[in-house]
Amino acid sequence: MDAATGWGKTLSQLRTIIRKVDKDVTEEVKWRMPSNPTGVPVWSHNGIICVVSVLRAR
Repeated sequence: MDAATGWGKTLSQLRTIIRKVDKDVTEEVKWRMPSNPTGVPVWSHNGIICVVSVLRAR
């Protein structure tokens, strides 16, 4: 499994867990920029509860 496939699977599992815990959670993408055009997934409910960011090993 390559890194991108592994990351997608991990993010999917995280989404499932967060939605099970809080049915009213809102997911959105924030902080899009040239260095990260896809942005950062953010979950909130009366404030941010989880932010996911990928760090690359060089």
